[in-house]
Amino acid sequence: MKSIYAKDVDTDGTPFYQDIPYVFYEGEFSRYILREIDTQNEEELKTIFDFIEDMFLNGDDEIKNLIGVAVVEHLVTEEAFMRSYKKLAGIMGKLTIQSFEVYFPFKNKRRTIKGTVDDYLKEMGWNE
Repeated sequence: MKSIYAKDVDTDGTPFYQDIPYVFYEGEFSRYILREIDTQNEEELKTIFDFIEDMFLNGDDEIKNLIGVAVVEHLVTEEAFMRSYKKLAGIMGKLTIQSFEVYFPFKNKRRTIKGTVDDYLKEMGWNE
């Protein structure tokens, strides 16, 4: 990840991602996690999920928000991520997933919405 972070620099030599961590974590870090899931590298995934757990446990409010929004919330609709994260995450990760599952009743699978938004909301029981 360090090489990805360092390779993109502004014209003045400043790392591109320095002032926009959400872009880095949601873009590069999330893609990295999905690549590791695809290769089924459980050892590396455990290291990644331990890092996320540490950020949830020991980070300040901004760090907790960053990892929750830019990584976990971003990947919560990816079935492979959910399967791996539920298996390997620590207690904070599992609690985070439980809270997302309350708000995402679509069983963490992407789906195409047919009809109008109102039809979808009615189907989900949110607009009766």
